[in-house]
Amino acid sequence: MQSVLQLGRTGLEDIRKQVHQMDPMEEDPSLDLSLLNIINEFKKNTAIRVVFRTMGEPLPVIKQSKLTLYRCLQELLTNASRHGHANSIQVLLHYDHNQIILQVQDNGKGSDEIKFGFGLSGMKERLSSLQGKLYLHSKKAKERL
Repeated sequence: MQSVLQLGRTGLEDIRKQVHQMDPMEEDPSLDLSLLNIINEFKKNTAIRVVFRTMGEPLPVIKQSKLTLYRCLQELLTNASRHGHANSIQVLLHYDHNQIILQVQDNGKGSDEIKFGFGLSGMKERLSSLQGKLYLHSKKAKERL
């Protein structure tokens, strides 16, 4: 009986989480501000220069999409610093009709072979669950500018 009760409680909690994520309206702070907060925190903790720009007319963003973009930016900034040894990163948030594009470019060392570890695989899965795509381009840098 205890097992059935626990299963019921867990199921109810899962349903509550799903309903909470389905809320179609963006809550404060906006997506732009949320991403800017991540960038400011990152800059405060590293010596890396990060430039953030937005393009287009902001679109309403559901919580789940906002959280996914938030997590992706965290992972991309971390990868640029840890693996790429970048000292400059550009982040572009582009609102384009019915889609949002988050583009991150850095001046790190690059790689001729991209390895999908836990971070990149997680990003790809989170984006895919929202009908999003992850595009990566890297080329081994000959020397840093």
